[in-house]
Amino acid sequence: MPDRRKILYSTKLEFCFKKIKNIIPLEWPRLKSLKLSIVLNIQKEIDKEEDITKLFILIFQMLKFIYITHSAKNNTSDCTTICIDRVPCTLKEKQYSNILRACLSSSILQLLAINCYRPKTESFAFFQKLIERYALLEHMPLFFIDKNHSRSYVDIGDYDSFLIFLTTCYKPSAFDKNEYLKAYLRHKNLEEIISNSL
Repeated sequence: MPDRRKILYSTKLEFCFKKIKNIIPLEWPRLKSLKLSIVLNIQKEIDKEEDITKLFILIFQMLKFIYITHSAKNNTSDCTTICIDRVPCTLKEKQYSNILRACLSSSILQLLAINCYRPKTESFAFFQKLIERYALLEHMPLFFIDKNHSRSYVDIGDYDSFLIFLTTCYKPSAFDKNEYLKAYLRHKNLEEIISNSL
């Protein structure tokens, strides 16, 4: 990618994250309802970014290609959300999906996690299943990162409550051995142990 295009793309990502941060209310951690409507508003903003949307379509097509060409299922034309859970993931699928995941930045993984959680939209159900199948969010940080790769918008210890919420929207397989999630759960368990002992 030429430098000019790279800068433009980076600027679009930055702009997208600014919009996201403006939509997430400060009281997010205390909200019991409205969380889904806030996520939907963020998704509408992401959908307006054509280059990012095209990237998500490309990622989906690549994951679908990996699934169709390398899964152990017999009928490769049958590509449904129902059958994907019944077919074990092959070594080839895992290898190719790992290569794809290695090409995705932390920012893209976060936007992908936000964008693909659409429980009321059937067309995204298969995309979400593929993300879960291939542990695509395994290296996603649970805090937003600014352009200098430093943490920003942190509110639960070192973790962002909005991104923590997203971990509950996917099956655990989407995060597999995510070190950020493991550390957060250790931190949360330690807090509970301390508060119970007081």
